[in-house]
Amino acid sequence: MPRISLSGVTYNTPNFIKIFDNITLSLSPSKIAIIGDNGVGKTTLYA
Repeated sequence: MPRISLSGVTYNTPNFIKIFDNITLSLSPSKIAIIGDNGVGKTTLYA
């Protein structure tokens, strides 16, 4: 069973530039890292 699963995710910038559209991702239980600048929402994703 995946620990993180995304399905049908789309992201647009505030200027409506499509970054990705309808992606699906599943990560199996293992060691993973989420890397990003301060204030970009890493803790929100974890919670």
